Amino acid sequence: HSDALPVTTEEEADWSLANAGEKLPAQAKAEPIPEPDLSALDLAAVGEQLSERQATISPEVDTSGLSLGELGRLSPEQAKPTRDVDTSALSVANAGEKIPTEKVNRDPVNPNTDHLTLD
Repeated sequence: HSDALPVTTEEEADWSLANAGEKLPAQAKAEPIPEPDLSALDLAAVGEQLSERQATISPEVDTSGLSLGELGRLSPEQAKPTRDVDTSALSVANAGEKIPTEKVNRDPVNPNTDHLTLD
């Protein structure tokens, strides 16, 4: 999607540049936009009600099954499961010591594309 303007050649363009100091030709003034017809509108006096207020109907909602919990608590606290993780094989390097990186050898992928064709 491009918002670029279409390119026109100098022959197609309806504009041109004047030399420095050259007077520009007089332009025809556009027709003024006609004023809208406001004859059907009028103003109300200050403080006058502009329209009749319609009664609002309050919905009936049964809240008998709702209750308030403890202040500051949104829901009951749930016990979090503990996990037993074995970290005995882990070690920490000394400050400034270079940490070796393990290289992973992966088999090269050679897919068979013999069945594919270009149309």
